[in-house]
Amino acid sequence: MSGENIIGLITDFGNDDMYVGVVKGVIYGVNSRARIVDISHGVASYSVTNGQYCLYSSYRYFPRGTVFFVIVDPGVGSRRRAIVARDRGYIFVAPDNGILDAVLTASAEVFTLREGQFGDISATFHGRDVFAPASAMLAMGADPQSFGDSAEGRVRKPFPMYGPADGADGAAEGAFKGSVVHVDKFGNVITSFPNDLLSGGNGFLVRGAWGVFSARPVCTFSDLRKGEAGVISGSSGLIEIALQRASLAERYGIHIDDSIVMRHG
Repeated sequence: MSGENIIGLITDFGNDDMYVGVVKGVIYGVNSRARIVDISHGVASYSVTNGQYCLYSSYRYFPRGTVFFVIVDPGVGSRRRAIVARDRGYIFVAPDNGILDAVLTASAEVFTLREGQFGDISATFHGRDVFAPASAMLAMGADPQSFGDSAEGRVRKPFPMYGPADGADGAAEGAFKGSVVHVDKFGNVITSFPNDLLSGGNGFLVRGAWGVFSARPVCTFSDLRKGEAGVISGSSGLIEIALQRASLAERYGIHIDDSIVMRHG
């Protein structure tokens, strides 16, 4: 299947305002054959990390040729650049804030989007005025290189980020420190730790600003006893921490972008 004219939208716009609808209107005005997929408009406001997770966990399930409109843009209206990237047959448009580092490889071609080519541009809605028309044209086959120069010195934000914890984190030897990259609607907490860190342990201690709790490795949510926290190999390749039919995030007050430390114990 070809990804021609498919545009996947990932934003922190939410669905209460008209922003998503206006973006779609602009896309259809430029490219009436566009096939728009709403991947998520529930990215946590201003959270580049959460936007990275949504892109990382979804893009590979789309056909080559798909254009991804990835807009989490706390720097809108500032001197931050707009960029377009081509990598492994996919195309991505986004602000230059590191969000695309979730998926780009060393072979990616990354170019600036010269804003002057899109006419009048507001200071607060580049999703409508820059990224939407660019996405529509790219889905029709426009060459990313035609929009601007090579994006040298672009902002970097590797994903997923984790590493050994130290004493300053209140953790014992062998612990890892990462972050919360997503909290889903069920209150399950997705971390930046890869699933392979689960090997070789019968239990974990999980530490954060909320305190410390223990969690047992399980294969499925149904393996958990009522009230028991568990760690699970997540479908995105990242460790999830959950309760059975209850919100772990609500119980402990865990939020996206929180620091988190895990160790066997």
